[in-house]
Amino acid sequence: MAISSNCGFSIRYQRAVAASVNVPVVMSSLLLLPALLRQLPSPGKIAVLTYDSRHCGEELLQIDDPGDRARVVIGGIEGGKFWHDELKRPVPPIDVSR
Repeated sequence: MAISSNCGFSIRYQRAVAASVNVPVVMSSLLLLPALLRQLPSPGKIAVLTYDSRHCGEELLQIDDPGDRARVVIGGIEGGKFWHDELKRPVPPIDVSR
């Protein structure tokens, strides 16, 4: 068993959740950035598409090396109608007993 999340912004909770349980925890795909940067030959870049780029800053990316940080391009779909409408939809029921 493991715990994962589907929202990049959940990286804020990675340490707290991981410290609270005894299973692997991956709260955000942003955790992959360091590994992806190592695998991608320089000067290759990685694009991060987020719901709102205005809130995807350095504290979420956690990339200390300025050269590596310059290789990460952040783009957002803030103001887009599709996601705005999707977020209004009710959450489907979830059966946690399975």
